[in-house]
Amino acid sequence: MTILELNGISKSYTSGDDNLLILDSIDFTLAKGEFMSLTGESGCGKSTFLNLVGALDKADSGQIYSCGLNLSEAGESEMADYRNRSTGFIFQFHYLLKDFTALENIMLPGRISKQSRSRLEERAQYLLESVKLQDRGHHYPGQLSGGERQRIALARALINSPELILADEPTGSLDEKNSVLVEDMLFRLTEEEGVSTILVTHDRNLASRSPLKYQLKGGNLHLL
Repeated sequence: MTILELNGISKSYTSGDDNLLILDSIDFTLAKGEFMSLTGESGCGKSTFLNLVGALDKADSGQIYSCGLNLSEAGESEMADYRNRSTGFIFQFHYLLKDFTALENIMLPGRISKQSRSRLEERAQYLLESVKLQDRGHHYPGQLSGGERQRIALARALINSPELILADEPTGSLDEKNSVLVEDMLFRLTEEEGVSTILVTHDRNLASRSPLKYQLKGGNLHLL
């Protein structure tokens, strides 16, 4: 089953008098449960690719079908629902709300989609246990270490049981010990949940763990 399909996707940006072509007629498919890593030099368009798939930006041309939705033709409300329900985002910075506990931060996407509180609390507690922070649920982000905050961000990304996880340098700000811990949890939980995953990283060792490995170069994806 195909979760993501890109047909002829192009994206460029204007800088002064120059038109910079970032993505050049990309064709790509990702099946349910597949895990891919995406590497490439800084500025090559990795985050742009992720933003297009995550409906945070729109392509100049081509079609993107993700989780049953045509992102190239979807309206704002459809894209907002897609970002909330169908996808889970993990960034280099955790973006946890400082006035919410770890448990409340995990539950937030579910609260936005108006799911029942009892169901959300049960799911959030399960995810807290999955990232081995069951004793930290009532702590605030300022009381957590960097590695713990990123593990909470991973749990938050999974709260709505999304079909697609989009991870942009999720361990980029962590030390080696915490990086390995978060990486292990990312691979384990996405496999357990059966969720498709796109991981953008500069870390070649991390990328090498991915079953599917791509490099973005010259505006195109290259299978490694």
